[in-house]
Amino acid sequence: MASQFSHVKTYSRAISANHKGKGASWTASDVASEARRDEEHSKHVENPLAPVPLRGDLTTLEDQLDTYLKENKNTAKNGVERAARADAHVLMSNVYSWPQPVTTYDKKRFDAFAVDCLAFHEKEFKECQAAVIHLDEPFPHIHAYTFSSAAKDLHPGEVAKKAAYEAEPGNAKAKTKAGNIAYKAAMVDFQERFYQEVGKKHGLDRVGPKRQRLTQPEWQKQKRERLANLARLNEIEGEMEGLDQQSSEKAEELSILLEKSDQAKNEVVSLEAEIDVLSEKKDKHEELLKKSETKRHNAEKQLSETIDTLKKMEISIKSRAGAVNSIKSVFKRALRIESKEEKLLREEKKALRATFDKYKSDASRIISTLKAGISEHKKEEKRHASEKYELTKEVRLARMNLIDLGGDHAEEIALIKSSADELAKALKAEQAENKALREANSANHLVKPD
Repeated sequence: MASQFSHVKTYSRAISANHKGKGASWTASDVASEARRDEEHSKHVENPLAPVPLRGDLTTLEDQLDTYLKENKNTAKNGVERAARADAHVLMSNVYSWPQPVTTYDKKRFDAFAVDCLAFHEKEFKECQAAVIHLDEPFPHIHAYTFSSAAKDLHPGEVAKKAAYEAEPGNAKAKTKAGNIAYKAAMVDFQERFYQEVGKKHGLDRVGPKRQRLTQPEWQKQKRERLANLARLNEIEGEMEGLDQQSSEKAEELSILLEKSDQAKNEVVSLEAEIDVLSEKKDKHEELLKKSETKRHNAEKQLSETIDTLKKMEISIKSRAGAVNSIKSVFKRALRIESKEEKLLREEKKALRATFDKYKSDASRIISTLKAGISEHKKEEKRHASEKYELTKEVRLARMNLIDLGGDHAEEIALIKSSADELAKALKAEQAENKALREANSANHLVKPD
């Protein structure tokens, strides 16, 4: 297996006016464009392919970076917050490469390598806003991107270089030399950390044969040992996976057994509760049996006493039988006397009934006579009423005539008035007599028999 490859670099949004580096410099936008395989930045690739996304959204990387910088400003020594300048380095870009060609690489091993690379990146630099895989160059590799308002403060080499430069008491040349030495040492440490946490796990070499000053046979031997170690590591990982599977199965079985145990405990608790209830019921039944036995004993005692009393009563009854028989004979004689009295009462009742029927017949005949008299009287009243009406008409007519005659016939008028008054008195007397007759008839009503 070949040696590991990891690279760290930072970029700004705009090239500084004081840029003195050799050749052209890229901005953060150029880096994002190259990662997306935009046409103007992918001419170095013979057949560009769309990147495989691992983390975040690469299509809007520049907008995301601008938003991040607006929300995360730098604080100056005087405490004032300032936005990062356009030429300040604000994007860290890391490349982690896999040494197998894209035409023959082991995808499963590379995917595991990519996961470990992202974990290492987040551990070293705290965040990873975006990450993609490129499979259109000779070797598959990963690009990981981190935002920062001061990206150089995340770069291990730049941090060491700045510290050494400031600590060196000499002139600018000495400071620069000290800074470069510190930069290289820090990057060696970074590569060592990457090897220990990622490269070694996946069978990569820390450095190539030329760096180690090895002969070809020594290098091949070391390579065989590494491959053997890697194979053993894969074998151990397989065994671990098998053990994990077995452990998971055993844990599931144990969970089932524990669940059954809990169910059994619940059943035992339930049975114990039922036993307690049954025991309580048993105690109550025994108590009821005792009470029942006591009642039965008392009842037998009362029955015995009752039998004795009945026997005594039987003797007393036998001794009084004669008296009872004499009383019966007295009752029989009394009944015979009562029969005779009842016969006399029936005969008296029969005679009273005959008398009542005779009175009833007489009353019916009287009532019929009264009804006929009343009917005749009513007819007479109607006739008198008619005559009165006619007479009244004649009197009114006579009065009218008298009024017309005037004072010449005063004596005749007085005579007529006198006759009319007498006639009116006679009518009133007749009405009073009729009223008295009606009251007498209503008083003579018939009483119904029982």
